[in-house]
Amino acid sequence: MQTNKILLAFLLIIFFVSCNKNDENDSTHSQEQHHTDCIKGDLDIVSSSNQILGEWKLLRSRIIWPEYKNWDFSDKNIIYNFKPNGILVVSESGGIGGFDKGEYNYVFEEDYLSGSPSPNESMIWLVKIMNSKWTYKSQGNLMVVGKSYVDGADLCFERKK
Repeated sequence: MQTNKILLAFLLIIFFVSCNKNDENDSTHSQEQHHTDCIKGDLDIVSSSNQILGEWKLLRSRIIWPEYKNWDFSDKNIIYNFKPNGILVVSESGGIGGFDKGEYNYVFEEDYLSGSPSPNESMIWLVKIMNSKWTYKSQGNLMVVGKSYVDGADLCFERKK
């Protein structure tokens, strides 16, 4: 009987220690995820497709699957220049999940993320780069274009010009 009580006490201690450890990891992950999210609070309302035009400096990229990772590029000079003629010019290669140096066709417009309308889906603003859909959100001089809806990267930018 004494052995059973000791075994039960030992198992309870292991259970509580392991729960605390997981809670700490979850808490750290949450803080890291919150800290690295480029935009916090209310988003800008998109009033025109011209809103994306200009030079944007890549600050960081992040993925959330299969595990959370964040890469900081704020010390690099990776510029995405969205031109009015539908050409995106990327100044330097680099940026996990982004584009290599070069020119790419893009369209910034409202569309269905799924590609076809369904009764419960509304149109949202999307950046289509080489026919690949990226979600869009902005706040002041910050912008995020993302592929996290398909387990890809979200790219965080700051407006240059």
